[in-house]
Amino acid sequence: MSGIIGSAIAAVATALSSPSGPPTAQTWGSMIGLTVGALEGLVLGALQAQVLHTVRPSMERSRYVVATTVAVTSSWALGMVASVWEPEGELASFEVGATVALFGAVLGALIGLAQWLVLRRDSTTRWWIPASMLGWTCGSLTTWALPSADLQSELIQIVAHCFANGVGGAIAGAITISSVMLTARR
Repeated sequence: MSGIIGSAIAAVATALSSPSGPPTAQTWGSMIGLTVGALEGLVLGALQAQVLHTVRPSMERSRYVVATTVAVTSSWALGMVASVWEPEGELASFEVGATVALFGAVLGALIGLAQWLVLRRDSTTRWWIPASMLGWTCGSLTTWALPSADLQSELIQIVAHCFANGVGGAIAGAITISSVMLTARR
């Protein structure tokens, strides 16, 4: 975890001391997005690890939290890259929704795989990756469906976007953890 925090501090320090001048709103947005992604991963991983620990006391919680933090932060980075993609022509809402759902499933597979690598010795996690895909698909669609306000400040827009992604992450985490809890009770 200290490596993640150290990397974030180094990235901020590098951006602030850049010879090309002070950071732009886009640079700040990227730094805020990655920081929020790391915090989301840390919180999600810690909460899920706490719940999983009730059914698997021998689980390596710290490895799980680190895997979740790295995977979610990486997913935020992928999301930021994908957000600058501009298709040719105008897409219908259905096409945008389908793209968001597909992207959520891919992120769910990546995050689920990172977590499953820590959990793989536990037979109750056999549905972990598909549940993660379902959870992140629902979470991504929720984030996309939340109304976007016409906010004056670009920084406020970034904060609002981060909040919406946090809501989507909470939904994804709840669906994923439910699969293990239901499997463990059988």
